[in-house]
Amino acid sequence: MAISLRGHLLVASPKLGDGNFFRTVILMLQHDSDGGIGLVLNRPTPSTLSEVWKSIEEGPCPSESPLYWGGPVGNALIGIHNFENWSDTQITPELHIATTRRNLTRLLRQSEHPFRLYVGYAGWGPEQLDRELAQGGWLVASAAGEVAFYEGEDLWEQTVDRIGAQILRPALGRVPSPPDPRVN
Repeated sequence: MAISLRGHLLVASPKLGDGNFFRTVILMLQHDSDGGIGLVLNRPTPSTLSEVWKSIEEGPCPSESPLYWGGPVGNALIGIHNFENWSDTQITPELHIATTRRNLTRLLRQSEHPFRLYVGYAGWGPEQLDRELAQGGWLVASAAGEVAFYEGEDLWEQTVDRIGAQILRPALGRVPSPPDPRVN
């Protein structure tokens, strides 16, 4: 493991070959010598939070937002949010996760702070993610808080475009342009 990818985005490349992650964007929650844990950000399920609420608490749930599929491992509920007071773990300065029943209940009962609730997660054993990265299975991007709450269905495309622009912009700035490109 060269560097930790905690707080970064993994963007599935066409070289990945695992259908579970086709065109996914994953927020890395942990990445160390023991492996990695992340959440798929762009896979809403057909279930709503009010349906899931029944398994957490009694009484009505104020949210009809979708429940998101975090990955194929387990069935733990994990909330991503930006409110430090309800944080079980800080991922980036603007992103936190809630995993305890107390903090998940707080998130579901409020409407002031953006949040998403995920079931399951993506997991990698020691060095597994590093091998997938070396084989070109994943692209890496910095995570911005707004990405975690992006509403559009084109998160993968938007993130790939952002990575491409980050790669090309510095290179294009160094290439001299002829005064008249038609003479090239």
